[in-house]
Amino acid sequence: MIAIDPYFIERLLAVTGPIKIPETGDILDQHNFFAITFNRSELDYSAHRKDFIAQASKQIVARVLSLPSTQWPAVLDAIRWGCETRSLQAYFHDPKAEALSTGHACGGQLQTPQGDALMVVEANLGGNKDDYWMKRRYSLLVEASTDGKLRHTLQLHYFGLTSHGDLTGPYRGWLRIYLPPSTSVVSVTGATLERTSDLNRMVLQGWFYVPFDQATDLTITYEEGTDTIAGGHGDLALLWQKQAGQFAVPVTVTVRADGWKLLKANAGSDPLASGTVSTDLAVDRRFTFEHLGP
Repeated sequence: MIAIDPYFIERLLAVTGPIKIPETGDILDQHNFFAITFNRSELDYSAHRKDFIAQASKQIVARVLSLPSTQWPAVLDAIRWGCETRSLQAYFHDPKAEALSTGHACGGQLQTPQGDALMVVEANLGGNKDDYWMKRRYSLLVEASTDGKLRHTLQLHYFGLTSHGDLTGPYRGWLRIYLPPSTSVVSVTGATLERTSDLNRMVLQGWFYVPFDQATDLTITYEEGTDTIAGGHGDLALLWQKQAGQFAVPVTVTVRADGWKLLKANAGSDPLASGTVSTDLAVDRRFTFEHLGP
């Protein structure tokens, strides 16, 4: 099973150049692929509107397979990018092929690292594709205390959604927030989320709504009973895993440990000047914060 999204197709079209679809006369390129495909398959109410996806796929695959060998490195680079951004995910029954896919981060599995972890997952169940236009901004504040507890304040901000064509609001989303299994929920505002478990992680899940031309804010406060920062010296490691199908949601992560001295902080391999970092979820993000106690 191989899953791809429009961002990956746009990346391939950047390599192949424009491609004409004979059945409709459309010329697809990396800039107009989503808009044309959306209009043909969602806003065209003819009986065969979904045929456009198959028609476009046939032409794109044929062009990729006919590329000269000089362009193969560009295709491989697009595949690598697709795996890193989760715009391409693959599963194989063959163990060797599956190991190769997983080893190059193409598997898309939910990761269960040692230490702190977070993943925000949305499913648009409103019967339209308006989540493509909705903007998101996430922030996470982690406050550490000498008794070994970590209090998290996760804020999810949704905004910028306006009417497109025949689409009607509000956005109706099913939200799941994957957290470490030891998590204790303190409070939730902006939505009603119930606690459950999945894939060895604690999950908060429930409905949320974003009306057109309005913003919706959700705030989730939770704690973890851990000795991550205790005993005078410790590291805090956080993995924020991105959701497949979303692209580069802006995020801010701040770590505070009152009375402690920040020795070193990193976002991946990049050093940070302070305990706050602003980045995005174009890919999975790993953060480490090393503190010295008072």
